[in-house]
Parts: sequence; structure tokens; C-alpha cells
Amino acid sequence: MDRLSGQQRRLRWAVLAGAMLLGVLTVGLQRAPLHWRLPVDASLRPDQIDAIWEPETAPSGVYRWTQAHTTIHLPPLVALTTLWVRAATTTPLTLTLGAYALQAVAEPELRQLVVYVPPRTAQLQLHSATFRASGDGRELGVILETSGLSGRWSGQALWSWAGVWLALLPLLLALAVGARWPAALGATSLGLLLLAVLIQVQGAWLLADGATLLACLAAAGYLLRQLRAYLPAFGLPLAGTVLLAVALAGAGLWSPLWAWGVQPILALPAWVHTLLPPLLLLFGALLTHTGLPSLPPLPRWVWVLASAALLAGLGLLAPVAQPDGDGLTILGYIESGMHVHWKQPLDFWLHAVTYDLLRLFGGDARQSYAIWAALAGAGYGAAAGACAWAWGRTLWRRLAIWLALLGGGGMILFAGYVESYALVTTSLLAYAWAAWRALEAEGPPWLAGVFLGCAIVLHPLALWALPTVLVWIVRRDRRAIVQLVLALVLPLLIVVVGFSLAGHGPWTIGQHKDAPGGYDGGLFVPLRAANGASERYTLFALAHGRAWLNVLLLAAPALLTTLSWRGRSRFAAWLLLALGGALLWSFLWNPDLGPQQDWDLFSVAGLPILIASAWAIRHLPQRVALALAPAWTGLPILHLLGWWSAHR
Repeated sequence: MDRLSGQQRRLRWAVLAGAMLLGVLTVGLQRAPLHWRLPVDASLRPDQIDAIWEPETAPSGVYRWTQAHTTIHLPPLVALTTLWVRAATTTPLTLTLGAYALQAVAEPELRQLVVYVPPRTAQLQLHSATFRASGDGRELGVILETSGLSGRWSGQALWSWAGVWLALLPLLLALAVGARWPAALGATSLGLLLLAVLIQVQGAWLLADGATLLACLAAAGYLLRQLRAYLPAFGLPLAGTVLLAVALAGAGLWSPLWAWGVQPILALPAWVHTLLPPLLLLFGALLTHTGLPSLPPLPRWVWVLASAALLAGLGLLAPVAQPDGDGLTILGYIESGMHVHWKQPLDFWLHAVTYDLLRLFGGDARQSYAIWAALAGAGYGAAAGACAWAWGRTLWRRLAIWLALLGGGGMILFAGYVESYALVTTSLLAYAWAAWRALEAEGPPWLAGVFLGCAIVLHPLALWALPTVLVWIVRRDRRAIVQLVLALVLPLLIVVVGFSLAGHGPWTIGQHKDAPGGYDGGLFVPLRAANGASERYTLFALAHGRAWLNVLLLAAPALLTTLSWRGRSRFAAWLLLALGGALLWSFLWNPDLGPQQDWDLFSVAGLPILIASAWAIRHLPQRVALALAPAWTGLPILHLLGWWSAHR
């Protein structure tokens, strides 16, 4: 490489900006947003669906019974599809999209199923067991209430614009990073070869995605060039950041069977997820030259209050439209007068009591969840702000740490999402902050114990955090251990004694139909043979490992960049135990609806990954932090925005 003069560097960035502008025009012209709805009333056309019975009417609206094998004909798109189904009894359901099959369960309560439609998929097939109702000779499957899709067209492409851009982009990028002409021509030849392969194998609609991947790789090459002195120590997080950029930028290329964890980004406008990943990588490389302006630090109370207000405000102003999974079932329990549920004891009781108060003013159970979700969001925001202020030394480093703590799919739990995981997520982040203070000799151990105890009584899944107590035990600090254990046990005793006095003691666990273990009573993924409707694979099957990695990517895309945190502090040991407990629990636990539909259950296990990502940013050298922070924190936020958009 020849050293470039100042004028050549300015020309390099001008050429690069021009290439990206051409890309914006290409993608904007090539694709248009799509919203498509499949009606179930009399307006349903025969060419839209096969093997479905005539519409019927109920108080909830119009619905249709499916047959054993019902086929929905789809327009050419890459999108999210939402199906609302219920059944006479608990019925296993298989949804097939080409080679991709999703296992689900339909119940008497209305349930939402979210499916990713892969490229070039023309049909969505529903397969279920059937039965004959008394006095009805029809073979009935499940009830389909409505369905809809939103995403982007995957049909006609603008051959001229996209072809020209894909052919020229490697040349422009090679010249932009200062490569010699032979290397630039070689990159152009490679681009033309890739263009031919994409047209022959996949079709013209993938041109923009292919160009995006080239842009990501070119930007990554330039980034690596700027950080070549740091590659021995930080090569792994650098590779993880680039891999995440490539995975998100090319989300439309990957099969949903393998990569549904990164495909929520497709819910964003095409130009956003096509252009921003490579631009974030390039912005990081640019910062290694320019740096960031020095700004005065903000007081701690500003960080905490602003973060709390922002997260609570987003949850109230941009709530999710409908719950996934068991949301509607939980609403039914609360509206029926139920107050105690041992799967989420304190969380369920708080929502039920709030509903009793709201009902006096004409409110409903959904409003109860909206209120507590906003409060949980405010608490999470406050804890994230406190961690950012404590772990960062400059305003920019604190901002990066704060964004890292917010870059998980579980953030939509604070947007009125009907489930029992928002408050426990907030309690666990507060526990992490209090544990750091206690281990760094700045705060009392009993505060960490209170937060951990509250998390466990809110939802027992927080038991995966219990091994972190070993950090204090290994230290042999008897006073700290006594404080921690007493504070940990106190919330447990209060809840158990209070529920027992009300006649709902621990002896009632298992008496409810939604008892621990789910439909088949199995808490863990089976070791040798799948034996139930909710168990599709064994513990060490490839399908289980694939689903496990995808749900972790959905919960915490920073999974690919967390391996860079270092240091031998006491909190680093705490973090290792938290990561180990969360990852082990998420790998062993058997979700009733499968990892894709029960993603919210596993979102809590992504929290230690977010904390590890934030902790890693604290310890990055300045030059590495400048280069990686834009993509490290920006890509998970993009992923979250797509996931949020998919639920609105």
C-alpha cells in the first residue's frame, strides 16, 4: 500500500460517500414496503388459500376451521407473518415454508404465532390433527382467526441500477481504501463473478443484499487495517463485530431454518438494514483518524433519570401491538379473578392486584401490564444509567456502555408486553449493579441480596443467578455472606408466608393446569428421545444447538462480541458465574412453545451477555473502543428496532 496524501484521503472518502449514495438510490428504488393481510371472512378468494372450511361467526369475530393440511398462497416477499390460531383442545401444529418447518401448539385460548417467511416462498402450509365434532361430519383442525404479513417485496429488481452498483462497488471501495490498481481490478472481477453467481443461483432480487455483503467485507478490511497492531489481543471481538454486521446486513439471504435469530432486522426499511451495517463499520474506522470531541461529563443523577425516563417513555409511546406466546392466556387468568401463580408468584400477584384497582375505573388487565412494564422499564433504565456512569470515565464511553445494556430483544418487554419477565429482568440488572458495588468495596452486600431475592420471587427462572453467590463464599468474608444470605432469604419468606396465610402455600404447586413442566411435565430438554408435543429434539441434537444459538442472538446480538472482556477482578468472576448459569439454564430448559415462540422466556438469559458486552467496552483501549463501539453498540440497537417494529 502506498501512503496517501491529505488530498488523496479526502478523495477516498468522497468516492466512498458517492458509492453509498448510489446504494441508497438503488435500494430505495428496488424495494418497497409491503403490508398484506389474509381475510378469513367471505372476501377470502379461492386463490389465496386451499383446504379450509367456510367462515363462521362467534362473539370474538369471524373465523374458519382448517383441515388436516391447509395451504396459504403468499405473494413474493421476505417478511414476518402473524397467525392467530386456537383449537378445541391442545393441538400440535406444524407450519411448513419450503424446507423450513416450525413446531407450535394451538390451545383453546387465542394465540399469536410469528413466522419468518424466507425468500422465494410461495406457500405456507398448516398441518394439524383433526377431529369430528358431534353432529358435524367435517374433519376439523384448528381455528384460523386472521393472518397478516409485513416486510418487503422480493420480486422485480431494477437490473440496470443494481447491476451497475454491484459491479462498480468493489472497484470504488478498493480505490477508497487506497489499494493499487491491480488489487482494485481483482476486487472488481470478484464482484462480477459474485454477480453472475447470484443471478444464476438466487435471482436478481438479491443484488442489493450481495452488494451489502461486499460493502461490509470491504469496510471490515479497512477497519482491520486501522487496528492491525491490536489484532493479537483483540482479533476475536473484532471478528465477532464483523460477523454480526455481515449476519444482519445479509439477513435476507440466510435461511430461517438456520438464522431466524438475526432476521427481525428485516422488519426495518430495506435501506436501513442494507446500508447501516457497513456504514457503522466505516464510521468506526473514521473515528480512529478523527477521534471524538471532549465534552464535560454529566452528573450521575442526570444519567440515571434521563435513562429511566427514556426507556419508560418509549414503552408508553411505542407499545407493542399484541403479545406472543402465553400473553393472552395470562390475561385470561387475571381477568377470571386468579391472584396466585407459582410459576411467577410476585409478578403475577402485582399485576392481579393492579387489575383489581383498575377495574374500579373501567380498566382491563392489559393496562395493568402496560403500567408495570413502564415501571420496569424505568427501573431498568435507571440501573443501566447507574452502570454506565460507574463503569465509564468519559461521556462517550458511558454512552457506549449504556447502549450496550440496551441492545437486546428483551427491551420490548418494557413496551406493554404481556408476560412475566419485565420486572425480573430489571431486578437482575439492579442485582448486577449492586454486586459490582459490593465487590468493589463501595456498597453493602445486603443490597445485592435484596435484589436477587426479589428477582427469584418475581420469577423463579432467576435461580440461574444463584451461583454468583459463590464469589462471596470464596472470599470467606463471613460478615458479607451473612448480610447477603439474610437479605436474599427475606423476600422469599415474605412471599411464602403471605401466600400461605391466604391459603395458597407451596403445597398448591402443581395443582394448576399451568404447573411447572408445561404440557408434558418435562422441565428439561430430553437427553435421549423427544417424547412430547413441546419437545422436538434431544439435548445434543443439531436442531437444539441451532435453536439455542438463535434465541440467544435474538435476546443479545452482542453474543458475538462479548469474548473480549478481560481482567481478574472480583466482578469479572461474578460475571463468569452469571454467564455460566444463564447459558446452562437456557441450554437445558424445555420451552413449551419452542425457543422461537418462547423467546421471551429466554430473553432474561441474554442479560448477562449484555452486561459482559458493557463490561468489555469499559476495558477496551481507546483506539479499539473508537473503532468498534459504533458497530458494537449500533448493530444490536438496529436489531432491537427491527424486533420492536415487528411487534407493532
